[in-house]
Amino acid sequence: MERTLTIRQAAQRLNVSVPQARRWLLAALGPDPLAGRQMGVARTLDELELLALWFMRHFILEQKCGVDESGKWTFDIVGFLYKRDWIPNPPIGEVIVQIHAERNILEFWHYQKVHRLETDWHEGAELLEITAQRIWYPPEKIDTAPRGPVIVVPISMLLAEFNAKVSLVAPGRKAG
Repeated sequence: MERTLTIRQAAQRLNVSVPQARRWLLAALGPDPLAGRQMGVARTLDELELLALWFMRHFILEQKCGVDESGKWTFDIVGFLYKRDWIPNPPIGEVIVQIHAERNILEFWHYQKVHRLETDWHEGAELLEITAQRIWYPPEKIDTAPRGPVIVVPISMLLAEFNAKVSLVAPGRKAG
């Protein structure tokens, strides 16, 4: 099974143009570290770089954000997921990121169903207790109250789509 893709192959998987993919990778990850030493060889993307491209696609095409700000957020989000070993398998529950764009603050939240409280006899629906835990907030910005619009990024949903449509690694196995 192939472990890397060229930018052209990645762009085809993501249904974007090759120049878009190149620009997005540059914004999220910076220049190719091997570019000065291997002229004429196509850049290849590993699992994390492909995931970064997936998040850039989400921010730019679906959230309608700019390339530069999307690159900063993508770098932070992929780094956060990697440090917690959530690639390719996120934790049980829902993980979301709230981005306070005006102050460039990212809040990571983990929502998890704890247990069933009761069943509503009239509707037959279960009432569930949901816990929400803020799992990361930049400590240097705790005293600043976020203002302005908030972008909500459904990390769990995006990772599930990535694993199903784009990933190089079968679910349950580690990248690299």
